[in-house]
Amino acid sequence: MRLLDGDRNSGRWRLWRHDAGLRAGPPPWVYVVLLAVCHLVGHWSTQTFQAVVIWPANGVMLAGLLQLHRRQAAWVLLLGFAINIVSNVYRGDPPEFLALNAGMNLLQVLVAAFLARRLCGAALDMRRPGRLFRFAVGAALPAVALTSLISLAVATSVRDYAPDQAVFLLTRLFGMELLGLLIVTPSLLLIARRHRFRGDAAEDAREIAALSALMLALTALAFSQSDAPLLFLVFPPLVLLAFRLSPPWTAGAIIAISVIGAAATLTGHGPVTLTRFAPDADLANVPDVMRQLNVLYFFLLMVVVTALPIATLSAERRRLVARLRVRSEAAIAALRRA
Repeated sequence: MRLLDGDRNSGRWRLWRHDAGLRAGPPPWVYVVLLAVCHLVGHWSTQTFQAVVIWPANGVMLAGLLQLHRRQAAWVLLLGFAINIVSNVYRGDPPEFLALNAGMNLLQVLVAAFLARRLCGAALDMRRPGRLFRFAVGAALPAVALTSLISLAVATSVRDYAPDQAVFLLTRLFGMELLGLLIVTPSLLLIARRHRFRGDAAEDAREIAALSALMLALTALAFSQSDAPLLFLVFPPLVLLAFRLSPPWTAGAIIAISVIGAAATLTGHGPVTLTRFAPDADLANVPDVMRQLNVLYFFLLMVVVTALPIATLSAERRRLVARLRVRSEAAIAALRRA
């Protein structure tokens, strides 16, 4: 177990949060409830639209694993795996695949947690732009790539997919699960540490309400019509919000944009539905909305890589300015006393 308990400075890898660290975020039962909600929403989306846009359950499990202590985190993982199995049974998966999907989800969370612990430090303070980048590129991306490739290999061994079908399946699975980690986990980590942002940014209730309303209004306007490619309307208010408000508000804005964009696309509305594809015999049986989801994934990825870095860089700059101000005042006071 020393492999799991070693600290970052000694070059060892570990999985669990150090026992000396203070627990961050909500209690374990909140993560379990969120996991159950994620699966219920997934079932509803599958039955209603025959598609799941983003898979947030792994992001919830990863956030719980990173923030809770060993015993609590282990229970969240165990219950998350059990909920996944029950969900697969309810969905009617073949017996030989009942544990495969749940096992891949658990493997993805464990790999991402190992890499995040190693690359992002014990604190996992997503206010730091460097840590956010290392989490995305060094932890989330390779973990999702690994499980996506394994899932594709198993799927192709059972069913003879054409090359275009295999590529479509891989990109869809990769985008769906990568966005789940990139949107949900950093958001939960930032929200859990929202007390650290008090006084760090504009916290006037009127400004928060105005910026949030502007962002929601323009996002709704962009996705309520299917006549013009108005996705660019989302970025100006989002960037302004990321500059002016603290990162937890930016994380909430990203979640809101994802929900609005996903709901509109699945119901046949929004600029994403304007996308047209060349005829492909291998994908003739794939509904257009399923192929259009890859375009939505790219848009949401651009939202994440635009807003979260701006929010963390702005928070970092405000902290540095505040620290410089305190040191300057201390130096001036020392000179006056001298």
